[in-house]
Amino acid sequence: MVGLDSVKDKIDTLVNSAIVQDRRRQEGFDVPKRDLNLLFAGPPGTGKTTVAKEIAPLYYALGLVPTEKYESVTGDDLKSQYKGGSAKQAKETFQKAKGGVLFVDEAYALVSGENDDYGKEAIAALLPLIESNDTVVIFGGYAPDLKKLLSTNPGLKSRFGETLDFQSYTQSQRAKIAINYLTKNKYDLDNGAKGAFKDAVLLTGDGNARDVMQLVGQVLYAQENRVARNQTANVNEITTADVETGSFVYQDSNAPDNRLIDQMKVKA
Repeated sequence: MVGLDSVKDKIDTLVNSAIVQDRRRQEGFDVPKRDLNLLFAGPPGTGKTTVAKEIAPLYYALGLVPTEKYESVTGDDLKSQYKGGSAKQAKETFQKAKGGVLFVDEAYALVSGENDDYGKEAIAALLPLIESNDTVVIFGGYAPDLKKLLSTNPGLKSRFGETLDFQSYTQSQRAKIAINYLTKNKYDLDNGAKGAFKDAVLLTGDGNARDVMQLVGQVLYAQENRVARNQTANVNEITTADVETGSFVYQDSNAPDNRLIDQMKVKA
């Protein structure tokens, strides 16, 4: 995965900790209990869901959980809209991930305010389950929202051992995400096309990989339109013009930043 250096470092530490604890256990020493539950703090589109999905087979390989099961939900999915139903819904969701990893994205939605009794009921039901030694729970969301969520119940914060901070992608990282995706799928980009992507990703705003992939989608449509009109064209080639045409379409549809379009107008 591109970027996420601090996340990768933290995961390396968690892996090394598990390996050393296992050695101590094999040599007959006591192993202190540590909470394996995690907080993934960061904006949307920064890789939280992708990394959470990889935690399940990783923890299984390390012997930290008994299965590779992975369940992904949102905070809203854990609570019901009728009294008494949230506890049941939260328990049923947890059961689906039992023995593996439960990822709760947008976890802040669990409690929408001081008067959100449905959310508080769901948390109360989850607390004893989160202490389970055979299931890992990961809460994802913006750092301030997670902090606010943990403050809604005195016992919630102590259930999570580590926080992994997911930073927005830089311009060069966003370009690398786009280029890596295309080359992985056997597309050929010349230096001009690669350079155009470095400018084009300015349209994706604050470093969200989802926006980058929407931009890539428009570039592919532009390439396919060009190739469809020319039977001798290389179906794997992405040209500078493809990137620029796709960028214009992306700008017109939903791009949050108009700097590239202004640059292109000046060049024209």
